[in-house]
Amino acid sequence: MFHRLQASLVLFQVIFRINAGAVMLTDLIYWCLIFPFLTIE
Repeated sequence: MFHRLQASLVLFQVIFRINAGAVMLTDLIYWCLIFPFLTIE
């Protein structure tokens, strides 16, 4: 039972890290590439 719980926790952590990385990458692309073009007068 405990081993199964640990495996699911590790899986959850991996998914969380992948999602966090994807969010950071998207955020970086937005602020560096899209935002400057929106603010050009």
